[in-house]
Amino acid sequence: MRKIIVVLIIILSIGKLYADAGNCVKYQLGITLLDDSYTEGFVFNNSYQAEYEFKNITIKDFIIKNCINQENKLIVYLNVLTLAFPKLSDFTQDCDFHLNATSLENLKTIDLQDIKEIKLVEFNICHNCDKFDITDGFYWVGIYPNVITELTNKEIDLLQTEPFSIHSFYYPIDETSLFEVISYNKLVDAEALKKLCDDFLHALKPEFDKNNWEEINNKYTSFKEVLRSQNVIVFKIGFMM
Repeated sequence: MRKIIVVLIIILSIGKLYADAGNCVKYQLGITLLDDSYTEGFVFNNSYQAEYEFKNITIKDFIIKNCINQENKLIVYLNVLTLAFPKLSDFTQDCDFHLNATSLENLKTIDLQDIKEIKLVEFNICHNCDKFDITDGFYWVGIYPNVITELTNKEIDLLQTEPFSIHSFYYPIDETSLFEVISYNKLVDAEALKKLCDDFLHALKPEFDKNNWEEINNKYTSFKEVLRSQNVIVFKIGFMM
């Protein structure tokens, strides 16, 4: 547990170096495509040059400039929910940080060449501990967890209720990504969760030594499915700096 806390402190400390200049804004957009189909959803933008009023640049040009990925695609979240559990401590302020999540079916990829128009519906902070301040910029807590997309809708609903136990772990060769293991099975307590995770990491040691990510990911998928059948949820938290 101590190692998990150290990892979180490192992540948060790095982020704080940029907190005065960085902004995270969640834009709710209405997107019209060339075939006149319409999509409304959310786009997260992490940058040092946030826009709120769009006087000098249109929302369409801003999104194209800042949010299109290397494959010339825009990732839109049709729905984003804040998870009640687990809670992450910010370590710097009196706030329990909550993760954002959506299911894969609420994830839409749009080709840049298909976009006809983009309108701004509204904008807001990215996470519950961020500060809404248009004058000085949105203050962000120093961590940018990716929106969790590997959960089912059922699991997202379940994570709005208090679990029986929670355990965290990380890969020794990738300490910037954390995994949460959350039990909604009263027969799988904290001790049992820790043993399950320790056994999983031990089984992965040969793959860690070979840096064999394909097999690591395959075994993670199997591990996740086995625990899912026991009403235990597993997911990865990826951080963007």
